[in-house]
Amino acid sequence: MLGYARIFKDRVFAEGKAEGKAEHHRKVLAWNRRRIQAEEQGREFTEPLPTPQETSNRPEEN
Repeated sequence: MLGYARIFKDRVFAEGKAEGKAEHHRKVLAWNRRRIQAEEQGREFTEPLPTPQETSNRPEEN
């Protein structure tokens, strides 16, 4: 039975890791939209690029 528990744990971990990568990708795309919009409006853009470590700690941005 221990083998099945390990397989399940590994699968859940892999799924969580993939979800985290997708969430980070969405954050970077939103950041880039804001950067481009600021550039088009002639505004300075000083917001730092989101890091993977920040992704789970920051609210959803659009």
